[in-house]
Amino acid sequence: MENELEIARRRIEQLEAQNNELKQQVLRQSVVGGGFYADHFLVKSSFGDKRIPVENIRYVFSEGKTTNIRMTDGASYVLDMSLEALELKLNPSMFCRVSRKFIVPKFEVSSLENDINGKGRLILKGENPPEIIVSRSRKVEVRRWLDGENLDDQAIIIINPQD
Repeated sequence: MENELEIARRRIEQLEAQNNELKQQVLRQSVVGGGFYADHFLVKSSFGDKRIPVENIRYVFSEGKTTNIRMTDGASYVLDMSLEALELKLNPSMFCRVSRKFIVPKFEVSSLENDINGKGRLILKGENPPEIIVSRSRKVEVRRWLDGENLDDQAIIIINPQD
C-alpha cells in the first residue's frame, strides 16, 4: 500500500512539474513571428488596478456583454475588453477560443472528451470546472491546438488582424 502511495506521489510531482513548465512557456513564447502577446492584464479590484499574469489564468468566459477572468487561485475579475479583443492579445500557442463563450490556456486542460452528436466536452483541471461544450466545427481545431499543430498559421492570423 505504501509503495502505491509513493508511486502516486511521484506521478503528481511529475505532472505538477509539467504544468509549471507549460506555464513558463507562456512567458518564453510571448513573441511569435515578431508580434508581442500580453504577459499580463490590468483589472479593477476593490483596492484599485491589479496586475494579473496570464500564466495564472484558469479560463476566461463571456456572460452577456461582460468578459470574466477566473484565476487559478479561484479569484474572478471583470475585464473591460471583449472576448474577441482579448483573443488577439493572447498567445495562440497557449490560449484557444474553444467556444463562443470560453478561452482557455493549454496548461489548464485535462482532456477533450466526445459528447453527444459529435460535440466535445472540454475538461479543465482542478475543482469545480465549468461545463465547456465544444461545437463539432471547433472540435477538430481544438484537438489540433492541444496537439500543437498549425500554430504558425494561427500566429499569422492573430498578428495581422487587419488583413
